[in-house]
Amino acid sequence: MRKLIVLLFIHIAFISSFAFAQTISVEAKVDSSQYLIGDLIHFSITAEYSSDIKLLKPAVKDSLKNLTILSIDEPIVSEKNGKKLSRFNFTLSKYDSGTVTISSINLFYLTGSDTSDSKLLNLSQSEMLNNPKVRVIQTNPVVFRVNLIKVNLKKDIKDVKEPIKIPYSWEELLMYILIALLIIGILYYIYYRYKKKKSGAVEEKKIIKLPPHITALNELRKLREEGLWQQGLIKEYHSRITEIIRTYFSKRFGLPALEMTTAETLSKLRENKETEIILETTENFLTNADLVKFAKFIPLKSLNEEMMQQAEEIVNRTKKVETGVSQGDEHV
Repeated sequence: MRKLIVLLFIHIAFISSFAFAQTISVEAKVDSSQYLIGDLIHFSITAEYSSDIKLLKPAVKDSLKNLTILSIDEPIVSEKNGKKLSRFNFTLSKYDSGTVTISSINLFYLTGSDTSDSKLLNLSQSEMLNNPKVRVIQTNPVVFRVNLIKVNLKKDIKDVKEPIKIPYSWEELLMYILIALLIIGILYYIYYRYKKKKSGAVEEKKIIKLPPHITALNELRKLREEGLWQQGLIKEYHSRITEIIRTYFSKRFGLPALEMTTAETLSKLRENKETEIILETTENFLTNADLVKFAKFIPLKSLNEEMMQQAEEIVNRTKKVETGVSQGDEHV
């Protein structure tokens, strides 16, 4: 009997120490309780857990559905007092005023031998909730307020401040010198052509007019080679790629797309049977570009590449091959 009691105490102590070793806590927070419409909202989830726990991705889609997700950073992992710390950072925005509540977010994790099971990493949220090997802990709800911008209508309109004068650097001076040399070269070329024409020697020049789809594909290829978004020029990249597609619509379908809004362009495309196959792709393409250009949306790297693929798909699926143009002419 005494041996049985001793074994029972040992078993309880073992279970208690195991449960104590596997500890985890989470905290969700924002960097302020008050924002203005359009402000950047920095939201973070911090998890502190023991080394025998493997953390999985948090399921944020449903909890953040009333907010615009501008960017999701890679998690920052560190150690503190023998425990691991993982921080998930999100940049959000809200374009309506009012009180906003981010509800509790599920954070999934594995313990013990289950941490080596790679199949569990690719489960959906519903599958994780129903899998006995996957454990879940919820964050605290987060509440903040988005306010309208206050405008005092009684005050007079103030004058615009004078521009700040910045001294020229040697790089800028070199650029101006090169521009001046280029202008001189152009003026000399015009003078040379004028003199040559006046002397009676007229140079014949054959003008080759390329079909709209060839011109568009060549411009897309050049844009890809420039690597604008890879250099951080995200807005310039999206402006250029939409300008190429809108120009293509103008030349291919006689549609003044460069002067129309996205809604007007899509409305006109729906009236044309030839564009039915690319309506959904075009809507996603133009909507994403508008978010970047006008809503200061910061897209993921994969979206920038997807924009190029969508642009090439729009052109290739609606191109009209004209007679007299060989395949080799498509990369002039």
